[in-house]
Amino acid sequence: MAKLSEGNDDKIPVRNVPKLLLRIIRLMGPYKWLLVLGNILAFICVYADVKIIVYFREIIKRDDLNTVPVLTIILPLMLISILSRATGFMNVTVSSIASNRAINRVRVYFFEHLQTLSKRFYDEHKSGWLVARNSSDMGSLQDFMMFGMMMIVLIIGKFTFIIYNMVLVSPTLILVCFFFIPAGIFLIAWFRRNMIHLVEKYSSQNSHMIGYLAESIKGVRVVQAYDREDFNFNEYLNYNEENAELGLKIIKLAGLFIPAMDLLGIISISMVMVSGTYLIHNPEYILFGETITAIDLCTYVIYMNLLLVPIRFLSFLFNRAISAATSARRIFEVIDFNVEVEDPAEGDEVNPENIEGDIEFKDVTFAYGDESEKILDHVDLHIKAGETIALIGETGVGKTTMAHLIARFYDVSDGEICLDGINIKSFKQDVLHSHMGIVLQDGFLFSGSVLDNIRFRNPLLSKDEVIALCKTLGTHEIILKLPNEYETMVHEGGDEISIGQRQIISLSRALAADPRILILDEATSAIDTYTEQILDSALEKLVESRTTIIIAHRLSTIRKADRILVIGDGGIIEAGSHDELIEKKGHYVSLLEQHRKAQTIRA
Repeated sequence: MAKLSEGNDDKIPVRNVPKLLLRIIRLMGPYKWLLVLGNILAFICVYADVKIIVYFREIIKRDDLNTVPVLTIILPLMLISILSRATGFMNVTVSSIASNRAINRVRVYFFEHLQTLSKRFYDEHKSGWLVARNSSDMGSLQDFMMFGMMMIVLIIGKFTFIIYNMVLVSPTLILVCFFFIPAGIFLIAWFRRNMIHLVEKYSSQNSHMIGYLAESIKGVRVVQAYDREDFNFNEYLNYNEENAELGLKIIKLAGLFIPAMDLLGIISISMVMVSGTYLIHNPEYILFGETITAIDLCTYVIYMNLLLVPIRFLSFLFNRAISAATSARRIFEVIDFNVEVEDPAEGDEVNPENIEGDIEFKDVTFAYGDESEKILDHVDLHIKAGETIALIGETGVGKTTMAHLIARFYDVSDGEICLDGINIKSFKQDVLHSHMGIVLQDGFLFSGSVLDNIRFRNPLLSKDEVIALCKTLGTHEIILKLPNEYETMVHEGGDEISIGQRQIISLSRALAADPRILILDEATSAIDTYTEQILDSALEKLVESRTTIIIAHRLSTIRKADRILVIGDGGIIEAGSHDELIEKKGHYVSLLEQHRKAQTIRA
């Protein structure tokens, strides 16, 4: 499976920048009329700005200036100025609305797409990198949508109207300006090439820094436990300093571009003044027969100075555009990432009213990566509806993998898994998961109250109904010991309460979902012996009439299973009840002995 780019080796070719920027513009499709309106307003604003100079030139050249009422001169000027400012304000407003709506659409689609990606995707990509793409990269993209695109229109409009009026004043003098165009193009191309390289490195380094920060925060307890605070601080400091150094290089390059373009503009203006003065005194050398006066020459110089303003902004615009292109590539990488576990095509899905919970592995093979590294190899297994099976085996043999395949967190490499005789690929994932309750070892909790976490699947449950469920399970008395009982607030992950308490809440959450299929992955591994005794009878009620897959090491948990499967060597190496496997004196007995020794050492 392809992976997202995470380093500086994946550069954006210069030729790809316009393609990425065009794709950004296409994101505004639903709001195209706002975009069109914003562009029209921008052109009107620029036209009004240039028209002020044209108006001044016409006024100065009038012979009856002394006899014309002042109001007739000032009023048109005021109206043009008001038009310029009003359309400028409306342009900013409309462009901001369009860009905000567009970027909100991208954010929603980005998050929605993340929800559809398989567990394999999250196994292979750091959460910090995904956070960076949805924060700093999305911010850079929004910045360009809001200001960069507006500036492009304004600059194009200003260039168009100014050049047009310069040609009207003197097509001969415009030829003098054209002599400096090759130098300007060369300077812009050099700047763009170097800026792309620096911005790409800066964006990548910034993502490294954000990813490292997210990882350090998530693992802060381990960092503190192993006295790694200074080491982590120095690592973050290195990232930050490298980032600052790259940022400084970008600023220096942008700072060099502005005076270089100014110098080129000053030389160009000087040459126009010299050429214009010469042509005023020697009109026979005027190529197109126009008349050039001192007023025309002054107007020309004003026009050229106006051209320098958008030219100065080119460095800023290039910086924004390249940053946006870099960010867009990284965002589109996620959006374009193929959904590995797909729902069936519309009309091909099945949605039975009732699920019995009969599960069958048919010649199932699975590998996380290279096909030579098979975790499961041609596995056949039939789990009857309502049956409880326990999966045991050494670490990494595929116990949790089998549970994840049933939940379709991954798709099998070969073979098929059936639910009630139907391939699970025929179920939409939300339908499949609506019949399953999964309790994982880490007992992850979401920010909110304990009550909200328990009714995570079914938020319409009342507090009284949740309490009744917890009493049935036997977790009620334990939850009452929390600071605010069911209203106790937990943060992301639930790290402020013990692992055992998180697992208890997770078990309660599974019961509240009322699933037909229950998967318990080391669901009681962090529960003390006393609490385990409380939950023992409750678990019997929980698994009653449900198809249950238990992954556990505790003998008290697995011995009550209808069947125990010993997983190893890519398949099932032993199967039977507790008593049957004890009589065989095979792998099962060996695993129990290893577990007893480990428990003795811990004690």
